[in-house]
Amino acid sequence: MKKKVLAVVFVLAPLLSVMAGTPFVSLGEANPLWWMEPVPPDDTKAPVISIFSPENNTVFNRDNVVLSFKVDVGEPGTALDSVLVFVRYETDWQHDNIDHFLPRNSPSSFSHKVNLTGIPEGNHSIQFQAIERATFKNGRAFNINSSETILFTIDTNPETTIPEFPSWTILPIVLIATFFALAVRKRLFRPISQLQ
Repeated sequence: MKKKVLAVVFVLAPLLSVMAGTPFVSLGEANPLWWMEPVPPDDTKAPVISIFSPENNTVFNRDNVVLSFKVDVGEPGTALDSVLVFVRYETDWQHDNIDHFLPRNSPSSFSHKVNLTGIPEGNHSIQFQAIERATFKNGRAFNINSSETILFTIDTNPETTIPEFPSWTILPIVLIATFFALAVRKRLFRPISQLQ
């Protein structure tokens, strides 16, 4: 009976451990043919993210913005080739909506343009991320990440602001007004003998 219980424990323990999410072997060791490192060991450059619209730190008086951007692979350096494998953007006002793309037709460049509508009032950000994969002569591949963030403001009810009056100008104005008042007073209240 003890042997049956031990056998059941030895069979169920690994199954329960797997269901709980305990890894026994890391992915790199489990599959030696697929190996990635987060940072390349050479001069291969990260993807270049170019954002055409909206411009950073811009204020819009409407609730829609045209988003236009392009991603190009970085300079390959000593890598044999570099290809884009993942591009995404995330808006701060749409927490559950992240657009991501897997560039297949043109793996060295990706462009996207979309009209974002219904943006609420206030300050906003759009975060971009791109991942490229570079392969080297030794057969190893490396993922290289790049990210950018732009900020903009939606203000559909701009207030007219009165220009601020610098406080340092008050003293010179008061002094000039005082001298002018003294000069006028001296001139008006001169004795009659001095006026002739």
